[in-house]
Amino acid sequence: MAACDELIGILRENMRRVERNRYNLEIFLSIAQLYRHNLNLLTGIDNAGHAVQAAREETDRKKARAELDGALATIRAVQSERDEVLRQVSEVWQRSWFPRVAQANGRTFLHELDDVKDHLPDRTVGMEYLVYRELIIPWKNWETKIELERRRLTRE
Repeated sequence: MAACDELIGILRENMRRVERNRYNLEIFLSIAQLYRHNLNLLTGIDNAGHAVQAAREETDRKKARAELDGALATIRAVQSERDEVLRQVSEVWQRSWFPRVAQANGRTFLHELDDVKDHLPDRTVGMEYLVYRELIIPWKNWETKIELERRRLTRE
């Protein structure tokens, strides 16, 4: 985490000083931000898991609810950060290529499968493939279970 933060700091410092090739540094910075988010994702899931476990072991309902609230806040913060990082990365990368759209000028995006490989980025219209592993995590299911447990603690 510290090395990633250092890298991001160096890239930002260099972006202030360069006269040429600034876009290259912006691309490197966007990649570093994706890596940083992946680290935050892993630590966020770990922290939320520990908070849920602590809530299970807590005998004081008020403290247990606070632990569950913390888990929910962590989960939502990770998702919010993902959306912001994806927006920033897309904004930078789309300067050098024409983004695909689902429909334009009466035409619809149609993916033709490659006869050799099925590459996920070919199937997506946007750049969501960059965070695909995170998108398939059952966040809503996890949030619903935590919220149900929190409500149960509130009623008792």
